[in-house]
Amino acid sequence: MSNITTSTTGIPRRDFLRAGAAGVMGLTFHDWLATKASAQAPEAKAKSVIQLWMNGGPSHLDTFDPKPEAGEAYCGPLKNPIATNVAGIRICELLPLMARQADKYSIIRSFTHRNDGHETGTYIVQTGRTPTAELSYPAMGAVLAYKKGQQTKLPPYVTLTSALGRFSEAGFLGSNYKALVPGGDPSAAQFNVDAKTAFDLNHEKKELRDRYGRNYFGQSCLMARRLVEHGVPFITINWGGWDTHTNNFDAMKQLLPTLDQGFSALLEDLAQRGLLSSTIVVWYGEFGRTPKVDMAAPWFGGRHHWGACCSAVVAGGGFKGGAIVGESDAKGEYVKTRPVFPWDLAASMYKLLGIDPNSRLPHPQGCGVAYVTPQAAGQIERGGMLTEIM
Repeated sequence: MSNITTSTTGIPRRDFLRAGAAGVMGLTFHDWLATKASAQAPEAKAKSVIQLWMNGGPSHLDTFDPKPEAGEAYCGPLKNPIATNVAGIRICELLPLMARQADKYSIIRSFTHRNDGHETGTYIVQTGRTPTAELSYPAMGAVLAYKKGQQTKLPPYVTLTSALGRFSEAGFLGSNYKALVPGGDPSAAQFNVDAKTAFDLNHEKKELRDRYGRNYFGQSCLMARRLVEHGVPFITINWGGWDTHTNNFDAMKQLLPTLDQGFSALLEDLAQRGLLSSTIVVWYGEFGRTPKVDMAAPWFGGRHHWGACCSAVVAGGGFKGGAIVGESDAKGEYVKTRPVFPWDLAASMYKLLGIDPNSRLPHPQGCGVAYVTPQAAGQIERGGMLTEIM
């Protein structure tokens, strides 16, 4: 049995006394905490994150968790999923290029937070937390900016190319940790960001730009790769159009080929340049969409918000490829096995980035305790970190 007592700050008493001794040597209490946290931080496998954010919420049945056996009421016209280069894994028929890259990524088919609101769902997935009345927590990109700092002349947190909206991504960390949002369309001929070379796609070969796709998403993926090469720790690509309440399948015919081209090119390019092993790529939105298609007017084949069960994709930076994590039920409505909550995924990413998921953030009022992830405080439903693919 442990005999360690705890001070009123929540810190073990012997650590509190050590911190006092450190003060005699000229270290502040905050300095000592930072030093101690640094000493306990896990070894970093990843240096950067590229977050592919499907704003509006992508359908899991129409992408990475097809359910043709559920019938046309659920799968609609997308009823012929294709095999991938990994035995036993199949994905939507409109993602043939991604099917050839399945050995590079893992699919989480049991991602869940059970909230169907855009604002709240975005907050939960981006921060890895449920909302509280006490504090507005920062998004993972802002936490990484705080923990890692500005390592190059470029800011540590960049969103391409429009702000996520719906919540304050810097949270209580303040405006110094907001993302740089350049605006504009990177596929446009005159796109420029203050003449910064990292944002200038004219330095890329025409053939590679074509491989990514000459469109907003494809060129944003290429730009994200360039930002990784220039030392930016966290890049978000904010791509809308996924809120398909009406005519879902018409939208999929437009969105999925673009997703397929850009996402597959990004994985292939990172791997060929030796960057995938140190770059986490994560794909998701604020929730999934209703598994059962709404054929009634005025929806005409739409899918609505669905936070009970959806899909996420992770690759690189210490995540193994060629695997499935968790399982949805036969109709894709609910988690069947191995739930993965946003805080489970966030904690896994932080660990691969060399950040202790149980470390602290500066409380804005200077009182109480703010942690990087909620698991440190306990009393939250958890599926656990993604150790099976780490």
